[in-house]
Amino acid sequence: MAIQIFGDKDSIDRRADGRPNAFKPSWAEKPAMDALKEDVESTKRALDMGRIPASEVYLAEERVRKGETRIQEIEQGKPKLNDQERDETANHRKRLAKEIGDALFTHTEMDMGFADAHEEAARMTEKKMKLDPEQAKECGITLVDGKGSRDDAAKMFQHLSYALGESPDIERLRKTGKRGSNVTGTKNVKE
Repeated sequence: MAIQIFGDKDSIDRRADGRPNAFKPSWAEKPAMDALKEDVESTKRALDMGRIPASEVYLAEERVRKGETRIQEIEQGKPKLNDQERDETANHRKRLAKEIGDALFTHTEMDMGFADAHEEAARMTEKKMKLDPEQAKECGITLVDGKGSRDDAAKMFQHLSYALGESPDIERLRKTGKRGSNVTGTKNVKE
């Protein structure tokens, strides 16, 4: 079951194949939403206090109407999940989190310099993770033989996190690693 991440107003900006052009849906862009709401509120206050010249009142009122309409359209695009959909989405997100965490170098490997740049690039881009095709399309991800890259999985994880109101931070999925072990997991022995 795929949840709709991008709302109808986001669909204005879609590619020819139906995939969205944006990385994040409009409703997940909190700073932009806050700025839009603040603009509407400040324009309303200026109108109420008579600070806008009479020749520009119509333009200001139109700006408020358009802003309020845009806010309403964006908020209507946010997924409204029932309990079952929320549980399925949370389980899907949890599965993705494990797979992404397994595909990331550990903190220890990174700190000790065991993380190879070429291997990291391959992990990021090679399509090896099986992803839900319906959800991938909704997230704007192109799969090859039903598989996506770690970055594709991360994008899907972030979109599901936005829908659930959870943190979309991928770095939190990175494992700590064990002291005294190297990439292969064998103990370093002091001589």
